Amino acid sequence: MTCPGCGGSKSKRALLCAACRRRAISVGVQEVLTPAPPDEPRSPSQNLAFHGKCATLAKLELSDDATHVAVNQRAMERKHDALAWAAKRFGRSIESSRQLSRDEMSEVLEWLDERQLQVASTVE
Repeated sequence: MTCPGCGGSKSKRALLCAACRRRAISVGVQEVLTPAPPDEPRSPSQNLAFHGKCATLAKLELSDDATHVAVNQRAMERKHDALAWAAKRFGRSIESSRQLSRDEMSEVLEWLDERQLQVASTVE
């Protein structure tokens, strides 16, 4: 079955897929059912979230006594990883987060959330 919010797959009984349900909780169902045009650029808040999630992921991966420089280098690596994932996912070359649409950036942020959960579960 197809999700009306993103066109992805959903279960038979669900109104929306899991990603759209999470988004609907934070922004409202109507916003999910009538999403922004696909070519609308990522928002400034999405850009801040992208850089923040990459930095958080870097901090989780490194020890508490890691230097600021080491954390920044690891965060840059995670940004490149996220952009590589996005390039593969969307089937085109992506060199910067500026090249992502609002919907694409939402998917990248969800991917980073999943990575943070994976890393956090191995650290604990």
